[in-house]
Amino acid sequence: MPDARINQGARLYATACASCHFSGSKLRKGRPLLTLSSATHLNDPTNLVNVMLDGVSSDQGISGVVMPAFRNALSDDEIAAIAEYLRHSAGKQPWPNLQQKVGEIRHQPRFEH
Repeated sequence: MPDARINQGARLYATACASCHFSGSKLRKGRPLLTLSSATHLNDPTNLVNVMLDGVSSDQGISGVVMPAFRNALSDDEIAAIAEYLRHSAGKQPWPNLQQKVGEIRHQPRFEH
């Protein structure tokens, strides 16, 4: 994995994610360290990408905890860069064709609740 790609993902993560998913000394309920998240360790990136695209509303998961959707804020390339950075940081092999996969996931029908 080229260092520039990981650096791009790290910068985007610092800007869009780290304020809630900070890897400080104390983990906060509902704000997982994403390198430990099961979505980062799965063989398929679909779960992670869906959460990044559509977020988590207050009626999902832990009561009162929300995650914003980045569907309209980040491009497929940017979502893929963050996901690649997380995989790399977790010591996992990169997902193949990730940017293409992000585009496919983005265009799938969405669950509306």
